[in-house]
Amino acid sequence: MATRRIKFIGKAYGADGTVTMQIRMNGNEVFNGNVLAETTLEKTSYDPYEVCEFNLDASVTGWIPMEIAVTHGDIFFINLQGNYTGYSLTGFNNETNDTSQMVFEVSPEDYFGELNNNTLETDGKRHAIWESGTLPPYNRDDVSEQILTENNWLGEWSYFIPENDKLTFEFYIDPDIDCSTVTLEQAITKMKEMYNQGT
Repeated sequence: MATRRIKFIGKAYGADGTVTMQIRMNGNEVFNGNVLAETTLEKTSYDPYEVCEFNLDASVTGWIPMEIAVTHGDIFFINLQGNYTGYSLTGFNNETNDTSQMVFEVSPEDYFGELNNNTLETDGKRHAIWESGTLPPYNRDDVSEQILTENNWLGEWSYFIPENDKLTFEFYIDPDIDCSTVTLEQAITKMKEMYNQGT
């Protein structure tokens, strides 16, 4: 099975410019080290970025137990993104419906995207518990109407993990978006089917 690269999206804050973070998924340590951090006193989850990257077997899907432990600073956890979540093609001749020149513009191995789709009930995270006893966010279904009426979209929640604390939760990796075994021929066939349905 392919090895999936995972990008941890969030923000890090530390007085000396680094934060130490340990991440476990499915019972295994996937990351343990220092990450670059902002030193500003004002801490927000706005404008998140890739904090770190680690590997995970692409066969790992469903609701996955996850832990994030933080020392020497604070972390905002927003989301995980992974490769093998899509692809893009180029070279299609729209006038002749010719696919002979088609190639991957971005291959599944290099395509990074969301590992799940947001719903009213979840943003792909559930059962959040802080080791320190910090109160978790409201349940998503408690504010689902507000999410729709005020924002008109289903976004990611941010989870603040203060220094010397650990967040335990489950993260959903949708097996239906796995493209780790998609070949160019399969991608072209699927594209042609979608094209024919639209004409």
